[in-house]
Amino acid sequence: MDKNNDNLLHKIGMVLAKQGDSFAAMNSFEEALKIRQNKLGPGSKESAETTAQMSKVLDDIRAQSGVGERQYVKGKSNATDTAQE
Repeated sequence: MDKNNDNLLHKIGMVLAKQGDSFAAMNSFEEALKIRQNKLGPGSKESAETTAQMSKVLDDIRAQSGVGERQYVKGKSNATDTAQE
């Protein structure tokens, strides 16, 4: 695709996300983000907008799969394990 298609890819991602096709939306957003980061820089407003949309889609995927909120498990570090032996 032409390097000027980042806006089109972003918009396609938005439509796909609204239609519930999360995985296709993520593919479109990923391509848009690659182009935007190369063209405008990773800190650009446009790159941030695409990243935010990707985050929303990932949250939707998580909710649909029944995973819910992220869970973190406390684990022992190697130093702790070694000290107890």
